[in-house]
Amino acid sequence: MKNKRAKVFVVFLGAALLLSPLVMLISCKQLHKTPAPDLTNPPSENPEQGNPNPNPTPNPNPSNPTPNTKYKVTVTQPANGTIGVSPALTTDGKVDKGSEFTFTLSANTGYKVKALTIGDATYSDVTDNTITQKVKIEKETAVSAVVEAEANPTPETGIFTDTQGNKVTIAPVEDYYGEIIGYRLTGDIYIEEINSAAFKAKLDTLNGKDLYTDSLNINCFTNQNSTITAKEITPELLTGVLTIGEKKKFSALKLNNKTSNGPIDIKFDSTIEKSFDIKDLNKFSFSSNFKLDNNSNVIVGSNETEKTDPSGHDITPYPKVDDLLKLLGNETLKDYITVKDVYVTGNVKNLLPKLIGPNKIKETNGGVKFLHVYEFMCPGPNVTEYDGGKNNNTPIPLKELLEFRKRTDEGHNPVIDEDVRSVRIQNLILENIDTHNMNEDDLKFLHFKGDNVAGNIMFKGGNLSKMQYKSTTGPVDLTFDNTTLPANMASSNVNNLILKNVTFPKEEILKGPFAKIPYIVPIIKNNLEIHGYIKNSPLEGKNPEQLEELVPQKNMPENYTGSLEIYNKLKKYIYRGEAKTINGNPNPNYHGSIQKHTNTSLALLQNQGKSHG
Repeated sequence: MKNKRAKVFVVFLGAALLLSPLVMLISCKQLHKTPAPDLTNPPSENPEQGNPNPNPTPNPNPSNPTPNTKYKVTVTQPANGTIGVSPALTTDGKVDKGSEFTFTLSANTGYKVKALTIGDATYSDVTDNTITQKVKIEKETAVSAVVEAEANPTPETGIFTDTQGNKVTIAPVEDYYGEIIGYRLTGDIYIEEINSAAFKAKLDTLNGKDLYTDSLNINCFTNQNSTITAKEITPELLTGVLTIGEKKKFSALKLNNKTSNGPIDIKFDSTIEKSFDIKDLNKFSFSSNFKLDNNSNVIVGSNETEKTDPSGHDITPYPKVDDLLKLLGNETLKDYITVKDVYVTGNVKNLLPKLIGPNKIKETNGGVKFLHVYEFMCPGPNVTEYDGGKNNNTPIPLKELLEFRKRTDEGHNPVIDEDVRSVRIQNLILENIDTHNMNEDDLKFLHFKGDNVAGNIMFKGGNLSKMQYKSTTGPVDLTFDNTTLPANMASSNVNNLILKNVTFPKEEILKGPFAKIPYIVPIIKNNLEIHGYIKNSPLEGKNPEQLEELVPQKNMPENYTGSLEIYNKLKKYIYRGEAKTINGNPNPNYHGSIQKHTNTSLALLQNQGKSHG
């Protein structure tokens, strides 16, 4: 038994000795493949990627940063020019390494660009007095420029001859002390030569002085080999002339059709898409007896780009009413003008007669239109209104007022929660309007809803019972003279209200709840005057219980003139508080404050047929 165990032991020992080198080899390979962790270089945060460089070598060149390094770009603006950067730099000027930027150097008037320096490089290739360079930012970069004053050229006076043989004489204009203040241009020049390089170079030598061009004829025809040909005038052609004229300070732009053989007809041509600008066309004058070709088509509008202020009001420089009226009165152009869709601003009083009736102007694509009162600021550049004048005593024809509203944009009034065509109106008289004989469409345009009203507005005669006068604003003096009043004047603001021999639309008022009567009267800030009779009061015939349903909602106006009987009813059923004065006398019951600045109201009532001073 012992011998057998001894043999087994010997065999086992021999096997162990044989396997030992193999085990050591495998162990060495395994140790070489997976070294012990180095706590000074922790493994990657992403276990899937491992740590490819557990013992990184320190960067021997720290001035060569990694790709996400940022560099600062510092731009020093020249005194008489500008360095533009695209895309724009951040506030701190720091950008990513390798970012590309375009730098553009331009000069102010009277100066010229010379050099643009970006980092270590300087650029001097000039095109149209600018230098543009695109660069990649690889280090901290400083940008600067050199801009020089232009030397004033020696003025080239004398005679300029264009390609048609026309001659322009250029002579200095001196003041009393002999100082040259400008140059006078006399003679003729072909219209397309105005923008020629040769003529502009000649004008450039005049050092920006004013040019007196009232004696310069801009010929609208060619003259080649004694053959005279009319030049077709387009909006683009006139824009080019106007551009050089404004830049070089022309005092006048006179178009000429007089040839050596006498005047010829000139064709003006335009389309809805390419129309003449009303304001620009007004800047041109015409030689005497200038005549347009019968096939001329002068479509006018506005080429201005729409603009709004921060509050959303329209501040686009639209043509004024007076601009359009001036053009419509131009003897040369008036028979050929067609107005396309265009906003005009200002006082529409003298334009409205030209928008209706047999003398109506020609229009296309909508024609003349007006801004809604909420679309412009007052005061502001685009105030659009009817203003009859402070001493106006001429009634406006009803059709003209309706036309004003029809052409006005529709806007939402949040007070009455309606879409309305609100306008601004000052100093208006409407006479003998009978709303019972008006159709619904016209009645819609008659309503004073959300209007801005000022000055004096007077309704004389007629029946306004179906007209609404609601949610108006502005410092207006409002008079109803021998008139049936509107049935609803809720939320309207009035400085002074004068009632002379008025009738209440009792039937219309009582179609609504009786208790709502105090809600439909206007707010009167200063004075309420009642003269003569008041008929058809909606309070007549009501018993005390019914009258108790009336709860005043608005404050009494500061001053009251009229019947004390009416006054007592007003303060009991219609308005809160007391007037400061009654018939010019201090009111001992007035205690102030409650009615200040919110005062109110329609003398809604009186015994029928009674006469009061």
